[in-house]
Amino acid sequence: MNSLPLSVRTNIKAKENGNTLRQSPKNSLAAKEAWLVVSQYAMQNTKRFEIMFHDRPLVVEFSNLTEQANGSVILKYGETTIMATAVMSENAKEGLDHFPLMVDYEEKFYAVGKILGGRFMRREGRPSDEAVLNGRMVDRTLRPLFDHRIRNEVHVVVTALSIEDEKNDPDVIGILAASLALATSDIPWNGPIGAIRIGRVNNNFVINPVNGTKEESDLDLVVCGKIGIGKRGRTKLST
Repeated sequence: MNSLPLSVRTNIKAKENGNTLRQSPKNSLAAKEAWLVVSQYAMQNTKRFEIMFHDRPLVVEFSNLTEQANGSVILKYGETTIMATAVMSENAKEGLDHFPLMVDYEEKFYAVGKILGGRFMRREGRPSDEAVLNGRMVDRTLRPLFDHRIRNEVHVVVTALSIEDEKNDPDVIGILAASLALATSDIPWNGPIGAIRIGRVNNNFVINPVNGTKEESDLDLVVCGKIGIGKRGRTKLST
């Protein structure tokens, strides 16, 4: 909040001071207007980069939307959008004999346009097996590139904001987003890393196949990292 321009902070405080802390329509409206001001400020300071990556646009956006994080990025591949944030504590945690790294991979139903639950309860269930595996891929790729003598807590969060079911899976994009969030932060890390999915259709290798092509592929291989960490599936291959 203190890092926002004075005009923005004054605007937000003026909207907050006119309402009580009770939940009221006026208070709700002021909160929405304050969030709109912050969002507009973040968008004005957005740096956007775009390249064509295997016939689909890969867009990287750096903004002030998550100012309290050490590093953050929003990465879009087609219509799939991932946000990644990286945070490190200011002080080292005493009494630890390991590097305290936590990596979270979040997939919510709103990413595919669904809200589950009944009228009074709309809780998300436990993470799917695929989400757990995606989180492990991000973790196993990032972890070896840290200095394990560090005792400051590091938390990396990869959140799927939208998922294009028919084309782009979020796992590879999540690894790239986590790498960009760390590489542009002040957290000591020996990156960046890369990630790619390889399929094989009619004995021809395909880079980052869309989901429709994946069903025809007899290979589903994800290679990531500096040296390469793989996740593979499908049938036995022969040359």
